[in-house]
Amino acid sequence: MSAGLPLDGAHRAEGASFVEDLGHELPASYGDPEREQLFARDAACVCDRSYRGVLDLSGKDLARVMNGIFSSAVLNLAPGEGQPSALLTAKGKVVAAFQLHMLAPAALRLVFHEPLRPTVVQAIQRYAFLSDIAVTDRSGEVGVLSVEGPAAGRCVALAAAEGGGEIPGRRLASREAVVAGVPATLVRAGESPEGGFELWAPRGALEPVWRALVGGARSLGGGPAGHEAAEALRVEAGLARAGRDYDEESLPNDAGFEGALTYDKCYVGQEVVARVRTYGQANRRLLGVRLPGLEVPPAPAVLRVGGEEAGRATTFVRSARLGTAIGLAMVKRRFWDAPSGLLETPRGDVEASLQGLPFVRVDVP
Repeated sequence: MSAGLPLDGAHRAEGASFVEDLGHELPASYGDPEREQLFARDAACVCDRSYRGVLDLSGKDLARVMNGIFSSAVLNLAPGEGQPSALLTAKGKVVAAFQLHMLAPAALRLVFHEPLRPTVVQAIQRYAFLSDIAVTDRSGEVGVLSVEGPAAGRCVALAAAEGGGEIPGRRLASREAVVAGVPATLVRAGESPEGGFELWAPRGALEPVWRALVGGARSLGGGPAGHEAAEALRVEAGLARAGRDYDEESLPNDAGFEGALTYDKCYVGQEVVARVRTYGQANRRLLGVRLPGLEVPPAPAVLRVGGEEAGRATTFVRSARLGTAIGLAMVKRRFWDAPSGLLETPRGDVEASLQGLPFVRVDVP
């Protein structure tokens, strides 16, 4: 049975319909998912992402130890800064991708895009145990809300006015804030092309934070957005999801996680990552597929080019911004330059064009 979110009652009061995904019962939409998408293009939308996993690490020499394990330059972080990062196997395969934040010199926080899987915690604990580092799952304590769109900064400023201080400008930078009387952490982040902000707040006190953000968004011409809209924004931005768009056999290069990699230090899986970069040995890549109409076929679907199996389309959504259905596909190397292919769906073959990601690129600070 799927778990409910802490804001379940608030979503129902807004008239939300629900869908089961990511092991949770999520608000699918509040009546018009395409309009909710356009909130992110034109104003600001507020999404409940409290299904996300949150893991805290603490201990002596924490940054030095994790710098030899995680794929990003952990030693470059200062308190209040963050970076995309990943944990890889010794063979360079992705165990997990996440946002890595330094809360204090001896405290790191990992925020995942999906619920926290026990296998990920166990993998990190194996390394942490050897260095006497504490690993604490905060997923049941910390709720994550996000505000997306060009007016996201104004929306957050309205809601967090009582906290004072500057809105974080650098990506994944964070600061403490107070929203509707609730202590929270404000992070410069976002999953839409326009970017936005995340707020971390105690799960038991999320409702006043949610209402303050939704009120701010509505005053700017936006409002709440459900999971259908959030997934469309994610696909437009070309962001891969674990267990759907990539799996345990994927290299970080396959799934578009190059921004989480460094090449001037040693870490688990680094030798494989370096070889892929030096010799161009990646065999798969996540690409975008654009369909001719708004109908969204079921996923996954086999992609064929010239009669040969070229890969698998893993996610399809309806994009209000682009006026068509789009998707993500893991495509074999020799078909990367193919302009189009056929998707085998239960409703028959559908011709789709192929393109690089993201579908939409917006210059944001």
